[in-house]
Amino acid sequence: MRRPGVGSAAILAAGLLVVGCAGDDAVANAADIICLAIDEEPDDLAAFEGYERDLARERRGGIDEQELRAALYDRCERAISAISAAANDPEAATVPAPEASLEEPDEATVPETVFTDLATVDWVDQIWSTECTNESGVRDVPLTYDEELGGVRRPTGGALTPVYVVELDRVVYGDVTGNGQPDAAFVTQCVFASAEYFVEVWTHDDEGQPLHLPPVRHFSKFDAVVDRLEADEGRLRIHSREGLPGDDAPHLNGYPIDVVTDWTFVEGTWRGEERSRSEPPTAVAGCETPNASPEDAALCLVAAVNAEDYELAGAAAGPMVVEFMRDLRGWGLVDWEFNGCTDTCWFYEPSLDPQYHGVGIEMGLAHRDGGVSIEWVETYG
Repeated sequence: MRRPGVGSAAILAAGLLVVGCAGDDAVANAADIICLAIDEEPDDLAAFEGYERDLARERRGGIDEQELRAALYDRCERAISAISAAANDPEAATVPAPEASLEEPDEATVPETVFTDLATVDWVDQIWSTECTNESGVRDVPLTYDEELGGVRRPTGGALTPVYVVELDRVVYGDVTGNGQPDAAFVTQCVFASAEYFVEVWTHDDEGQPLHLPPVRHFSKFDAVVDRLEADEGRLRIHSREGLPGDDAPHLNGYPIDVVTDWTFVEGTWRGEERSRSEPPTAVAGCETPNASPEDAALCLVAAVNAEDYELAGAAAGPMVVEFMRDLRGWGLVDWEFNGCTDTCWFYEPSLDPQYHGVGIEMGLAHRDGGVSIEWVETYG
């Protein structure tokens, strides 16, 4: 199987490579590189711009700024003071050579920023920043390719969890930061005892290279799940689904409420605005406590079908109902009929109300992550 997203891999900036070191070594290496870069610039103003840019890159990469500044002043305090003074008083900057003093700058020689086409990037070859490790804090981690999962980073030291998963097949491209260039938006997972979901974005740095931004949004399976993403017009639109109010186990009972939020990246921070939210299913007699137990969920499913509230029936038709039907062939006065509950599950239940006929219900099942989810519900009666 061809690996998704393979193209010409972007060259990582030197500052990003340095962040992979730990503790004092990372700070010292970053300081050495920045001091060397100051010496190599042709004038003080260019050196000061590069100095500020390098500081910002290292800060985004997780280096403590105060520790880095202290290391820089130990190594090249005089050079930093000189370029800072030139930046505050440009007329005091380095005087050009006499033969060039009367010449106007040649605009044709000023290089334009060349932005990497993110659609050609091999995302497995990029370094991702995440807290989903068995180490403390945000870490820069490499990925390996897994044909079923996508990009994967497994924990170190023989630990089994957490596992960081980048869903490469769900990448969406579009300008979500407002910089005029297409960005790349991903859904990622942090898999441990349960699964947490994140929406993450890559954009471009000042040199046009790929830059990993902080996560847009975190989703716990105990609250909501990500349905799909849309990226365009300077905003990222997230379509998600939430559980019913008060439901502590929507991953078992379903996510019946559709929510749409728009996210924009302003001054280094993601800001969200809810655009729409569907109403929760209306109350149906017999569904007062639909998620209190498998029996209550099964009762609610039948009651909702009898009341022709098929949205609520779909929400009640969670995995606990399937397991209940599989494990208990006889339930009080009710006899459940099965077809094996493999790809579909069918059963018949007499009406709870004598004025209604019995109800036949067929559900399409999907098996993933060791569990069962309900993909569709058909009713007969």
